[in-house]
Amino acid sequence: MRKIGWLVLVLLLIPALVLGACSRVEPPQEPPVQSEDPVTPQEPAEPDDVREHVRLYFGNANADAVVAEIREIIYPENITREDYLTLVLTELAAGPEREDLFPTIPEGVKVLSLTVQDDLVVVDFSEEMTINHWGGAAGESMTLNSIANTLTEFEDVKRVMLTVEGETMLLEHILLDEPLERNPQMIGE
Repeated sequence: MRKIGWLVLVLLLIPALVLGACSRVEPPQEPPVQSEDPVTPQEPAEPDDVREHVRLYFGNANADAVVAEIREIIYPENITREDYLTLVLTELAAGPEREDLFPTIPEGVKVLSLTVQDDLVVVDFSEEMTINHWGGAAGESMTLNSIANTLTEFEDVKRVMLTVEGETMLLEHILLDEPLERNPQMIGE
């Protein structure tokens, strides 16, 4: 009888020990921290990075004016003036974020070089500027006014000369052999 008592006790203890080992209690984990405002842009990657708002000009629905869109850019604090303006043009080439505005720089266009000479900025674009351009006098006007008005937003820039692959820019209706200036008459709301 005593052996049966021990056997019953062992048979009762084994499941209790197994269940106890399987149901080990883990310490509570803290929930992942979530941003209170999911739309807030990510912090700069480097402590010396600068955030700045710039005004980029895109075409309106009627292709009779360029309209400003404010865009935040992030750049290294020690960036050259040329690289900074190239970054601004890269943002312009990326197209508008607003649905009521339209791109003014054809897809695939790259800034090959940009130089600053006193108050003149000379920009040399890749051949996609002419190959991929949609044409038409209104479209060409949107492109030129978009670039000139975007770059002349900066006080030290008064004139903008545009070239393609080192040559004078030739679009369907325009041979651009002189620098452009700000054109406030083409700025819409």
